[in-house]
Amino acid sequence: MKRYVLDTDILRLFQEGHEAVCQRICAHALVELATTVITVEEQLSG
Repeated sequence: MKRYVLDTDILRLFQEGHEAVCQRICAHALVELATTVITVEEQLSG
């Protein structure tokens, strides 16, 4: 199974419902999505 790591910018666009990003992520429904601890920290701290 493939694994994709979402960076902060892509994760934020996905959360905001950016059409092109959402389509691209949903097109890879059979992959494992991940993020980094840095992205988590940036999300929590704003």
